[in-house]
Amino acid sequence: MSNKKLYFYKILFLVCVFCFLTLFMFAGCGLFGGGKERPQAIESPKPGEKSEASPKDEKTPLVVADKAQFQEGKLDVKKEVKLRDPNGNVVEGSLNWTKGVVRAIGHGVAPMNKPLPVVRLSAREAAYRIALANLLEITKGVQLTSTTTVEDMMLKSQKIETTVQGVIKGAIILGESYKEEEQTVIASVEVGIVLESIAGAIPSDFPGFQRLEALPPDYFKPVFAPRNVTLEVLDPGNKIIPKEAMSDLKKVEDILSKLEKNLDQQDELYGRLKELQAEVEALKKAEKTEIKLSGKPPEEHYSGIVVNAAGLQLVENVYAKIYYKDGDDYKILYGDVDNNRPNSEVLMWSGWESTMDNAITSDRVAQSPIIVNAVAVGKNGEPVISIEDAKKIETFEKEGKLMEKGRIVFVL
Repeated sequence: MSNKKLYFYKILFLVCVFCFLTLFMFAGCGLFGGGKERPQAIESPKPGEKSEASPKDEKTPLVVADKAQFQEGKLDVKKEVKLRDPNGNVVEGSLNWTKGVVRAIGHGVAPMNKPLPVVRLSAREAAYRIALANLLEITKGVQLTSTTTVEDMMLKSQKIETTVQGVIKGAIILGESYKEEEQTVIASVEVGIVLESIAGAIPSDFPGFQRLEALPPDYFKPVFAPRNVTLEVLDPGNKIIPKEAMSDLKKVEDILSKLEKNLDQQDELYGRLKELQAEVEALKKAEKTEIKLSGKPPEEHYSGIVVNAAGLQLVENVYAKIYYKDGDDYKILYGDVDNNRPNSEVLMWSGWESTMDNAITSDRVAQSPIIVNAVAVGKNGEPVISIEDAKKIETFEKEGKLMEKGRIVFVL
């Protein structure tokens, strides 16, 4: 090879090396922070925090719902809702006072002119938006007091309206389904919210609260046949004993005495006799406990209040009240925010049950409640109890703070 060719190849090699090193340097700057600044990754918001990228009109619910809260029992106090909105569309849903939740269903349709997954997503999105609109429509009718609804308060306050709409947007999806008909996909979506989210948005001194002095003299109507609570005796184990069983105590003892005289060494009968004697002793013990509780029972026996108002047509509402009659006057016992009954931390002031058994085992009253009868009802559905029962409840309020904590359940 000639010297000229060798010299040429050396120059070409050096040029290639130079170009390679130049490219490597520029690439290194890009990889290790040189050149333009790389965009920072956007972190997902932590639970309870709101992303800056989310729409400004979206509001985080005051009470985060969980699907377990929406599991309904057969005896829950609930109302199925089927009405028409202002546009004439059918609204479907339900209101469960026992669980304190509102549910609504929306249906969406999409034509099958695209792949099935895309069509399903379109139908689901339409159904979800309709479900939220239906949920808002149902929630507007929720009774805050016996005379005031959520819609009333939304009309009076722009802040409350914005908060309620934000709560609706924070609803959780409870279920969804799809079906195909005539080249279309129909999606159904069910959504729900907890009423505490709505209650927390309403100030406790809003105009819907009726003060006692504003009520007319004939506001309350008497109940001429007050019902008796059949399950009202608490034994030391906090079990409920039917009161009627104690009236038969003497009869049981008479039968046992006759059996004992004619026993004549029959082991089987003797064993049964002992069982019956044990049952009698248990009834005697419960009877003594009833006498003790009718005086001044220990405070720890009471963890809530059950108001038996079966058949009185009480109005289920978020801010329930209880009155009592003192002479010719009706006075408020529960629901007076000025006296911290309940306190500001209690959002839904009471629970509602359809049976006494459900009421006395409710988590709100913790299975050992004071049980009282309503003796009158207001024209708009507020209960009245006797002054004796009011004094009984007052006795344990100082230590147990039952009213302050909102540990009250009504039996409808």
